[in-house]
Formats: sequence, structure tokens, C-alpha cells
Amino acid sequence: MGEMEKVCKLATLHGRKSYSMMSLKTTLAHVLRRYRVSGNHSQMVAKIDVSLKPVSGHHVKIDSRVQ
Repeated sequence: MGEMEKVCKLATLHGRKSYSMMSLKTTLAHVLRRYRVSGNHSQMVAKIDVSLKPVSGHHVKIDSRVQ
């Protein structure tokens, strides 16, 4: 594989990651604009591992902003 082919392949992979991140952000913005998301942190019990993981489930409430 030539040097130019490697550069083109890397640029294509970066473009896909960039597109999927923008798509995720757009979807999240639409959800947050239409719904009110709240949670109760006092009920959360977490397990410390490589990342912080909830043990007792997700205590999240989603309400519609439109009435």
C-alpha cells in the first residue's frame, strides 16, 4: 500500500467518525429540546471500576416539554 493510499484511508476513517459524532450531537440536541430530563442523584449507588458504573440502575425521569 502506497503512502497516498494510507493517507486517503485515514482521512476517510476520520470523516466517518466526525460524521457519526455530529449525528449523535444533533440527535441529543433534538431530544433535549423536546424533553426535560432529570435524575435523583441521592438514590444512585456506583461501582468504581475502569469507569464509574451505576449498580442500582439509572434513576432518570423524562417529561415532555410540549403540553
